[in-house]
Amino acid sequence: MRNYEEITAFLGEWRPYQKVVFFLLSLTVIPNGLSGLIMVFVADIPEHRCLIPGNLNLSEAWINRTIPLQVENGKLQYSKCRRYRLDVIVNLSQAFPNPDSLNMSELKQEPCLDGWEYSKDQYISTIVSEWDLVCKDDWKGSFSTSAFFMGVLVGSFTSGQLSDRFGRKIVLFGTLAVQTVFGMLQAFSPNWETFCILSFIAGLGAISNYVAAFVLGSEVLGKSLRVVYCTLGVGIAYASGYMIMPLVAYFIRSWWMLLFVSSSVGILYIPFWWTECCVYLGDDFTRIWQSVGSGKQNDMQVQTHQARFLPLCRTRVWVQKLGKVKCEAISAIRACICTDANFTKAPKWV
Repeated sequence: MRNYEEITAFLGEWRPYQKVVFFLLSLTVIPNGLSGLIMVFVADIPEHRCLIPGNLNLSEAWINRTIPLQVENGKLQYSKCRRYRLDVIVNLSQAFPNPDSLNMSELKQEPCLDGWEYSKDQYISTIVSEWDLVCKDDWKGSFSTSAFFMGVLVGSFTSGQLSDRFGRKIVLFGTLAVQTVFGMLQAFSPNWETFCILSFIAGLGAISNYVAAFVLGSEVLGKSLRVVYCTLGVGIAYASGYMIMPLVAYFIRSWWMLLFVSSSVGILYIPFWWTECCVYLGDDFTRIWQSVGSGKQNDMQVQTHQARFLPLCRTRVWVQKLGKVKCEAISAIRACICTDANFTKAPKWV
């Protein structure tokens, strides 16, 4: 019995079909690189300190002294989670216009009861500043990233079974759509809990389309190209997403806009549905079909042609005929090539 390599040898190693598959499948991996690094910017923690309400009529000097100083990482800086009790500060400000004349280290402190104010020097907003994920809730920022990778973990176990059941191409584009849609929905999350749920689902889609593209390329490409695709093709595409993400984040400093723009990249892959698995066979397809249909070939030759076109039965076959690209539907190919049906006439072009 011939193996898979012998059966698909007629496709060649580096012909138009392999080039299309190699480059387009590699390009589908770029969004995975984007999503793998985006949480570094979306969940980053900007400089912050306790918010001092503006209705207290405190001078700028007293507002600055309301936040206690503490040593952090060897540097003296304002506390991020504590402030002096505001009722005491208000009373002292009325008696002492200049706070520098007082020793405030003994004053009682309280948590940031009125929220926080965040520096906008680096970011316009992040999910941390959006939902105050600091101090006692600082674990939520890290958990947001973990939610995405928990989805990646679950998807790693399910994506293979899905692609075996429904086909590589359907799973590839279906999970790419999941990653794109739920990534865009994250930008409109009303609260942190919703954001984490959407992040988990986006992680499911991210790893699933990565695995589907990886396996599809490994199965379709020839032996010599398979190693190049699985290392350089997929690896460089993923790394390209990693390199593009900081550049995009440099110009887009708002977390929701960054998520929406980076996720919407998946829309650009819609045309790939019609081009990614196309096979250009030229007049050779018609010549073989007509010779088989005329009965000029014996059973062994018919079986050979069935084996040659077997890899095409799971997709659409595009044939270039007289300068025009025409398409034969999947059902006709299965009925006339991939089964023992009689070859009586050429297919009707659609």
